[in-house]
Amino acid sequence: MATIAMLFSLYMLLWVPMFVQTTEPDGSVRSGSIKKQIALNNVEQKDSILLSRLVNTRIILTDGSIKKNCKVKEIHEYWLVYEKDGSLHDQLIEKIKRIEIGDGTKQAVFFDEKNQPVIVIIN
Repeated sequence: MATIAMLFSLYMLLWVPMFVQTTEPDGSVRSGSIKKQIALNNVEQKDSILLSRLVNTRIILTDGSIKKNCKVKEIHEYWLVYEKDGSLHDQLIEKIKRIEIGDGTKQAVFFDEKNQPVIVIIN
């Protein structure tokens, strides 16, 4: 009887993860809830749209210095990565006053108290 119980528990141990993780048609493994994945995809899509607009920017720092002709590559929780003259640099978000978008619009990116980027129209 103990052998049957042990075999059954081993069977469950091997097959339960199979129901939690499913495989997509492209071969990638998906796990967790669908709502969580949709939310993550929406955040990634929103970030990629914002990054596509931050190609020719001016980064104005809180100390008054200005970094011109920058391309923002990544925005992390506490810092961002930008490219200037072919080399990558990083900057703490708390040191950034605003990022001016240089596409002819009067828009700038500010960061809220949670370090989330917010696009604002400036005069």
